[in-house]
Amino acid sequence: MSRVFRLDPQEISHITGMVKLLGDSYSSVESVEFLSGITLHAHDLPRRLREFLNEFRLADADSDFALISGFPIDGEAIGPTPVHWDHRPPVSPTLKEEIYAMLLGALVAILSGRRDAPYICVDPVFMASPGDPKAVGAFNALRKALDQNLNDVSLSPGDVVFVDNARVIHGRQPFSPRYDGTDRWLKRFNLTRGLRKSFPVRGSESRRLVF
Repeated sequence: MSRVFRLDPQEISHITGMVKLLGDSYSSVESVEFLSGITLHAHDLPRRLREFLNEFRLADADSDFALISGFPIDGEAIGPTPVHWDHRPPVSPTLKEEIYAMLLGALVAILSGRRDAPYICVDPVFMASPGDPKAVGAFNALRKALDQNLNDVSLSPGDVVFVDNARVIHGRQPFSPRYDGTDRWLKRFNLTRGLRKSFPVRGSESRRLVF
């Protein structure tokens, strides 16, 4: 099941004010100072939004993804779609949007499993078929079941969607690019609660980024 939250005008005004203040203080969401205080800043988000994310975090049995809609996007200020992910200026043109997404992400934790709603870890496109005939049959049945239960989620500019990787197989529909600077541009953030497990790829105790 999905959960959808739509920001009202007062909440939008409050959040844009928060984002502006943070954008004036930090030039990157990757800075240690920003990441060290992001959880504290996140608790200044509108209460109704925090309640929604908290319910999503706790509702283990019936929450596959949550969509938060309504954050305004200034396409002219952002500019054209980058020609390559590695070609970016010192200050990201989407800094405000990145701050907003990070604020939301700071309130979402990884869900835990239960016997009557088991998690799976599978990526059929990049997994080799098992060698055992029975395992092949089970794997193909799983792939068929996944294909038969796909659902589209349409995102508009300003939408943020949280997907629980342990409950949902997700991807993107193909499209024909125009190469005119207005093609699809998605920002992805991966959240983890396992800071100890990720230490080897973070480099230091204070670092919160994993590449």
